[in-house]
Amino acid sequence: MNPPATYVSINAPLELTDPAGRPLPAQAVAIAYRLDGSSVSECLLKLTVTPEVHRRVDRDELFHLEQGCRGAGARDLRPDRPAQLVLRLDAAFLSSIRVADASAQASGGARLGVASADAAVLFQTESWFALTVMQELPTPDGEGTFRLGYNTTWLEAPEREASLDQLPEGRATGLRED
Repeated sequence: MNPPATYVSINAPLELTDPAGRPLPAQAVAIAYRLDGSSVSECLLKLTVTPEVHRRVDRDELFHLEQGCRGAGARDLRPDRPAQLVLRLDAAFLSSIRVADASAQASGGARLGVASADAAVLFQTESWFALTVMQELPTPDGEGTFRLGYNTTWLEAPEREASLDQLPEGRATGLRED
């Protein structure tokens, strides 16, 4: 059984870079991480992107969003709407993340730091695998909203295959919101 994860709201601008080195602006919503002792064993990032950035992510297959890995619902997304992506950091880069305050770790509030030499790779789109892509759309009567989107095959990948663990139903088991 996986140890519980810590969920931290961020709500801050974040600039990633695509494989060509071009900036990809996003809004970081939250980060979730799971510790195995003092090492980070899993790291998820939730982003919101503008319609323009979403079209670019879709067209350029950023975050490993190749056509073959997209689930049902991918064709139903609207190009004129923002999108929310849940990403998982490639396991090869988890060692770049450090627990900055070991005493806070016991209370589940450990701060994360990044080894300075490895910081740039963590801001590259291809260091992350998209697990879900969702949009919030208005209901036909205009009285509310609903979420439309898809899961990727990266969500279903067994542990260590393509550097991902299995996350049932689009949520990491044991994630808690602080």
